[in-house]
Amino acid sequence: MALMIDRKTGSVEAEVPGAQRLAFEKNFDVEFHQKELLKLALKFRHKSVIINTQFGLVDGQTVIRRKTMVAMGDALLRLLSIQQEFDFRTAVKYQTNRHLANKFDALNLQQYISIKPNAIKSQITKGDVIEAIIGAIYLDQGIEQARTFFRRHIAF
Repeated sequence: MALMIDRKTGSVEAEVPGAQRLAFEKNFDVEFHQKELLKLALKFRHKSVIINTQFGLVDGQTVIRRKTMVAMGDALLRLLSIQQEFDFRTAVKYQTNRHLANKFDALNLQQYISIKPNAIKSQITKGDVIEAIIGAIYLDQGIEQARTFFRRHIAF
């Protein structure tokens, strides 16, 4: 695994190898058309990527920031939770950091993350990874594939 050093902060981050991204796609039955979206979802220090999209700003392209992807995943998680349960009060259980952290661990997502092993301990950080993945799936393939991922891996 290659390491990247941030010159400003001196922090070290592992590059997400293509083999890890392919393993993620295979294990979760999601094939990304724009691989950069998955790469961004699985990284922490990488700030943004340029993607092709129908709602792009120039020539069908736009810049997506990881922070935006996490926020988008959070909003989708709320929507999909309510659709799953048809009741806001019970849907909240899928949105808690505790639930998302448990799913992160149960799905063994640590193996796909480009950061030192066992460095992700906070429930919030684990939840952000799942939200970023849901956001990436939505941006790449739309709400139906995001819903499928949610039902298979988050809402069980």
